[in-house]
Amino acid sequence: MSTAATYTALFNLLDFPAGAVPAGKVTAQDDDDLLNEAKFPTGYNIVLKTMRDAAAKSVGLPLSVQVVTLPFEEEKCLRVMGEVEKVWKEDHSSEDLVILSD
Repeated sequence: MSTAATYTALFNLLDFPAGAVPAGKVTAQDDDDLLNEAKFPTGYNIVLKTMRDAAAKSVGLPLSVQVVTLPFEEEKCLRVMGEVEKVWKEDHSSEDLVILSD
């Protein structure tokens, strides 16, 4: 399993309600900024460096915001997801939206 995804497995294991809201795509500027040590310092943290290197060269890939709440708070999770989606749509044009399909 990827180091970057271990927290997601932990949420599933502990039965925390969680969901992901689409939030645009990786831009060329995002990709350049990610590799800039001044903007995203990793220092000697091998986990951060591994995550940064794995995310490099990902222009055009979809981004999302993961929302997690405590067990038995499914309604709160859905409410926050709805608010994130609403704010995203208000702040971005329709071409920024990511449409997920099968």
